[in-house]
Amino acid sequence: MPMPDTTPRVFQVTSDGAYLKASFSFGTVIIEVPCGAFDDQVDIAIKATSVQDYLVRELYYHPYIVGMPLSIDINSSPSQPIHVSFSAPALFDCKAVHIMQAHIDGSDVAWTQHANVDSLFYTVSFQIDDSGIYGFFYNDFPLTSSAEIASLRWPQWSRVRQQPGSVVQRLENAVMLETDQLNKQSDRAASKLFLSTCPTDMLDIVYRVDLPLSIKSGFMLTFVNPADEYMLEVTDPDMLAQSLDMDLVYVNYETKVAYFSIMHEHVIVSGKMEGPEGLEILLPAKLYPEVHYVWNKLDEYGLLLGLPRLPDERNQEYKERLLSSVDYPADATMLGLVHGIAKQLGFIKMIRWTESTQPLIIYDNVMEGSIRIDGRQPTDDLVSITDGKCIIQPIASGYSDMPVVTYIQDVIHLYNLAGPDAEMFRLKWDSAGGPTAEHKKLAEHINRKAPIMWGYLRCDHAWWDPVDLQASGLACVPPISDASIMDYARLQVEH
Repeated sequence: MPMPDTTPRVFQVTSDGAYLKASFSFGTVIIEVPCGAFDDQVDIAIKATSVQDYLVRELYYHPYIVGMPLSIDINSSPSQPIHVSFSAPALFDCKAVHIMQAHIDGSDVAWTQHANVDSLFYTVSFQIDDSGIYGFFYNDFPLTSSAEIASLRWPQWSRVRQQPGSVVQRLENAVMLETDQLNKQSDRAASKLFLSTCPTDMLDIVYRVDLPLSIKSGFMLTFVNPADEYMLEVTDPDMLAQSLDMDLVYVNYETKVAYFSIMHEHVIVSGKMEGPEGLEILLPAKLYPEVHYVWNKLDEYGLLLGLPRLPDERNQEYKERLLSSVDYPADATMLGLVHGIAKQLGFIKMIRWTESTQPLIIYDNVMEGSIRIDGRQPTDDLVSITDGKCIIQPIASGYSDMPVVTYIQDVIHLYNLAGPDAEMFRLKWDSAGGPTAEHKKLAEHINRKAPIMWGYLRCDHAWWDPVDLQASGLACVPPISDASIMDYARLQVEH
């Protein structure tokens, strides 16, 4: 099991540099020391006085900083800047994260600001170029731009306009924080109304595991990955989609299920809870997560287009496939069949042509005639296809600055079942002239998908299920064209 949070992590760094990583139950610190930053061996210590004090929450322009936060202690000045990054769920989309440097005078500790940074999702980064103790302080009550704009409505001579820390501006800021958050949520909801603007940072794939039945709300759980590092618990499942490289977990205590942002062969969970009958302890248990697909707005667009998500297909890839499918209409012709198969199986690829003044070389098997530039088919003189390579010459005006190029991989081969093709003949008939097992399997598949032959015909059905059981595809048969058997069911046989 990993070390407790209160145990200092001490690293010894030489002139060769180092990549240091310290895992806590509340976050992860990574320190990158370049080669030659120190001439001699140096100790770097990362300390957390307690689990509660690893971050000090500081209200906007609050005059006091209480407690000792997570700190980094370097006992020698580096000749090159040291890069430090800290990731924690508490920093999710947090503003005004203060990196403070400690000045110790006997028993007194004074903090001065070293850097002021914003977090990218969960992570803050800064550089250290001097010895000393550095701590993390965060502020989740920042001054919003809306409050600054509102202050301009006051007279120029007023303190409200001149001083951001005035009482009136702080009061207005409390309201503006809620308003800004509501505007962000409204803008995000509006962006989901169109496929082209639909965001891709939604939850799509997680990894779930059933927890022991003894777990209930109130348990303090600890998750550890196979690398003996803490997995960080979040309070909102949507935060798993913003995880980047962080090892996060969300726990649903009602259903007793845990969801992880990263796939692991196994995880170890343990926990404890102070109950009315004393301390309840969950002994360490090894669990094995499985892939769990999460339905989101892109899947709704895929349902409308008849293009379900492929296994392990992430949001960005799925959105590109949905957008590119419009350029390749499917129909009953040979080319239309190829388009339909390519859309269903993900053989349509998309490339952003960043320098359209230079030739674009695609190292892939490209189907002839499938190139589209911004949704339009280029002239034949612009495209040349050889074995394993496609070259598109620079394009003239009429396209965007960085056009989108789509193509179909040349991996689809169609055969006529009744045609004279030798390969298809061997697939259908054996040496004795009888149907092969593959032939029988194909016939069974066709009869079940299109039940119009004797022995497969379905009466009193308004739809068949070549798409899915919800009859959500285009294969629905209008009920008005289907004969009812109710009149025949009322007839009685006379002997």
